[in-house]
Amino acid sequence: VNGSQEQILNVESALIRATSSVLESQVVLWGNGYIEMRLFSFQSIAGKFVLFAMNSTPPPVTLQIELNSSEMTAVEFDKGYHTWGMRSTDTAMLKSGLNILRIWYLADVYDKSLGLDRNAYIRSVTLSIP
Repeated sequence: VNGSQEQILNVESALIRATSSVLESQVVLWGNGYIEMRLFSFQSIAGKFVLFAMNSTPPPVTLQIELNSSEMTAVEFDKGYHTWGMRSTDTAMLKSGLNILRIWYLADVYDKSLGLDRNAYIRSVTLSIP
């Protein structure tokens, strides 16, 4: 984890045939940090990453997704009010072997005088395979 609290998220997951894998841990990002996950696939496989994260105030919480250093969909949690929501990426193609998934937190807000402090709270990342 870069630019966040002293919590490290380093998940290794085996994707076998057409099963789904859930990467679950809660992490808090601020200061435009990121989390990185290593995904090992025994075969090339297409799927969508589904993020379960908080709609933090002030909205939006913007998360930029990268797979193997290629930018994918940016997802926004824009409802505010500290509620949880789900957003998914476009279809991604995992290659056979090691894949690196990065989730960047963009547009951090902190203004102590105005009482503003927007952070990214991510509860889970799921690979949904059709």
